[in-house]
Amino acid sequence: ETQDAALLFIRAAQRSHLDFSLNNDFVTFNRIYQAVAGIPLGLELAASWIRTLTLNEIAEELEQSLDVLAVDSPDMPTRHRSFAAVFYSSWSLLSQAEQDVLAKLSVFRGGFDKAMAIEVTGANLPLLLRLVNKSLISRREQRFVIHELIRQYSQQQLSPDNQQQALLGLAKVTTALSELWFLHARDEQQTEWSRRIEQEHDNIRTVLNWALQENIEVGTQLSGNLEHFWYSRGYHREGMEWAKQFTHLYQQPNTIRLRALWTQTSLAKELSEYDLARNSAEEYKQLASQLNDPKALALVEKFYGLLEREQGNLELGKSHLEQAKTMFEALQDDNSIAICLNDLGIIYAMQKDLETSKRYFEDSLRLKRSIGDKQGIAYAIGNLGIIAGQQGDLTLERVMQEESLHLKRELGDQQGIANGLHELGRNAFDQENIKLALEYYSEALEIYCRLERRFSILHTIRNFAMVAHKFGQFKQALIFETASIALSYKYRITPSELWLQRKSQWQLDSGLTPTQLAQLEFETERLDLNQVVTQVFAWTHQVQQHFAQDQPEGLVFSSTAT
Repeated sequence: ETQDAALLFIRAAQRSHLDFSLNNDFVTFNRIYQAVAGIPLGLELAASWIRTLTLNEIAEELEQSLDVLAVDSPDMPTRHRSFAAVFYSSWSLLSQAEQDVLAKLSVFRGGFDKAMAIEVTGANLPLLLRLVNKSLISRREQRFVIHELIRQYSQQQLSPDNQQQALLGLAKVTTALSELWFLHARDEQQTEWSRRIEQEHDNIRTVLNWALQENIEVGTQLSGNLEHFWYSRGYHREGMEWAKQFTHLYQQPNTIRLRALWTQTSLAKELSEYDLARNSAEEYKQLASQLNDPKALALVEKFYGLLEREQGNLELGKSHLEQAKTMFEALQDDNSIAICLNDLGIIYAMQKDLETSKRYFEDSLRLKRSIGDKQGIAYAIGNLGIIAGQQGDLTLERVMQEESLHLKRELGDQQGIANGLHELGRNAFDQENIKLALEYYSEALEIYCRLERRFSILHTIRNFAMVAHKFGQFKQALIFETASIALSYKYRITPSELWLQRKSQWQLDSGLTPTQLAQLEFETERLDLNQVVTQVFAWTHQVQQHFAQDQPEGLVFSSTAT
């Protein structure tokens, strides 16, 4: 289909420019194809600009505006000289009811199902099918889709009153879906609901943008309900920003605002924005006390435990988590108890108390299985895999990490996927499969960077440092280690004694003089996180090239800090 479209585009372009060729630039052509959704007339109109614009310029124009889909050519019938003319010709043949429904459907982004269309537009199924038969909307499995070109032109026909009515309907639908997600985010239906919310995410964004001006309460409610979706699916920054805007605008002391404050608190921590996270947590705690909400008070206690653990204060983190677990036990909240058990297990593992850690993870897994929380099951299995590896069974660790990663991929849990890849990388490194370790670490680092998870990025950089040291690239290893420690201090993450001891040992291994070490420290500590990550990927690319040539023993790398 795409090949036929490319031939059509080439023939149309050659009417304006005889020597035109795509020159195998199918990436840019695909941008044009996507912008006009493969509609033949859209391709022909776009191709007519090849006389004055490059292929890339046409793609850029289409991505910014569809106004370029118009020409003034005597060789074409008037009704075919612009996509707008074709649309208005079709529009004039619609009944009033069909026009009203099509215009209201323009508020959707990313498609809709029958029930949503009925709620938002007042349509019935026969009317929707008539629009399908007239090629104004299409049906894909259980969803309807309106092509972007048609959506934009339909939106121009939508009166302000009808637009407001349609958006109110869309807000009602998406808010109801978000409430159902909130109920099922951690039970056996979580996979189905996670996919459903992902499917409607563009529609939710439409409502959130509308709510900023028209209905602050609806926006606050959505941002509160979607915290775990944004967390799991990797929309940390986006979710936090929505919550920040709405908690600032909506000041009612109620559960709606409480949930939105939790979204801001939770996702700020994930982004290592600790000042915002602490301040938001305090505001959350005050409102929870005012509302006499024991579960919210237990939740913020758990949050303090996670925050202290992440900043290296293990005993204080343990104390908060034990208190949270006791509070959840009083509420008979098995799901939250299981989460606390898992998080306490992590602290015991960090303190090298592996048997206690294992017991906590096993108890967490048992509870999560009884609840049907696939994400919790995946996390507990992965953590038990880590313990198996630390106890010397690297084969069992790999098997458990692979099982955990499979579940996380089913859920679309981006952070979980990255964590699983990271642990598989460490397992491969421990088995001296350095090539595989680099592949896992690189994929994990790419996801962490996309999620802006500074804590995890820095932890992964230290693993790259260990790989460099393994290869005898002592100076490069020292650069990565020094940079990660300096950035940890910048982001108020306390480096462990092990990291500091390793840095001191690697300074000796590097063979550098005190003056050279001071210069390296000075240059490295000036690097920002993006510069360090860029250097890590560049170094990794060089290593992988040597592996591709089956010459890992010949590794010689530049080890400058800038």
